Amino acid sequence: METPEKMMAYTANLYCYLFKFYCKTDKNA
Repeated sequence: METPEKMMAYTANLYCYLFKFYCKTDKNA
């Protein structure tokens, strides 16, 4: 099972990809 932290990061990345304006953090940048 994925850790909540990883799950949040994945979700954030997904939203970031789908909705550019939803990008709050640039950890992968």
